[in-house]
Amino acid sequence: MRVFGALAASAILLTACTDGTADRGPQSPFGSPPATEISVSSSSLILDQIHAGGGLYDEGAFSYVRLRQVGGRLVSAKEFRDLRLTRPLLRLEISAGDYSLESYQRPCDAACPAWGSGTLDLPVDRCAATFNVMPGERVIAAVVLRPGAGCSIEFGRLFTPQLARQMGMALCARGVRSRLALRELAQGLNAASSRPESIGRAYAQEAFPEFESEVKEAATSGCQEALTQG
Repeated sequence: MRVFGALAASAILLTACTDGTADRGPQSPFGSPPATEISVSSSSLILDQIHAGGGLYDEGAFSYVRLRQVGGRLVSAKEFRDLRLTRPLLRLEISAGDYSLESYQRPCDAACPAWGSGTLDLPVDRCAATFNVMPGERVIAAVVLRPGAGCSIEFGRLFTPQLARQMGMALCARGVRSRLALRELAQGLNAASSRPESIGRAYAQEAFPEFESEVKEAATSGCQEALTQG
C-alpha cells in the first residue's frame, strides 16, 4: 500500500450529507451496518474510528465516512447515527487501485434527531487521506478523532482487543465501590444480573455492538476482571 498523504482538514470541502448514490448498506437500530466477514483472498479495507481524547460533543454527534475511487465513482458513504465515538466504520472488499477516504462529524443541535439529519450542525473535525491498494492486500486504518480539535486518518492502526479490554476495566472499575453501585451499573447496562460476568457481557454489547467477536470478548473480560478484583 502506498499512502499519498493526508489532506489538511481545513482544505477539504465535504458535503453535509450523503447523496442518493451512497451505498448505506443494511441499517441496524443505531443506523450503522454490521461488521462483514472479508475473504482473505480479496483486497479489502478495514476502518475503525477511535476516540483519542479531548472533549466530547455536548449533545452528541453523527459520524460520516466516504470512500471514493480517485477520479472515479463513490464506493461507499455511511452515516452513523449513534453517539459512540469508538466504533467500526467500514468492512469492505474493494478492487485494487487508488482511493480517497474522507471523514467528518456533525454535532447535534440541542438534541440528536430520531430520524433524518435536519437539526444537525454543519460538518466539523474533518480529515482525509488518499491511498493505493494492491491486489489481495488488506488495508487497515483508523479515523483518530479528537472532538473540537480535528481528526487524522492513520494507516496500520486499528481498534484492538487490548484497547477494548483496557476500556472495559476502566469503566467497570467505577462500579466496585459497593453493591449498590454494582446494581446501578447492571441496571444501566440492562444486564441480566449484578454478577460480574453478566455485567461484562452487557457492557461489551452496549459499547461494541458491531465490532468483531474478539473485541467483545476482550471488553467482557476486562470489565469482569475489574469487578472481580474490586
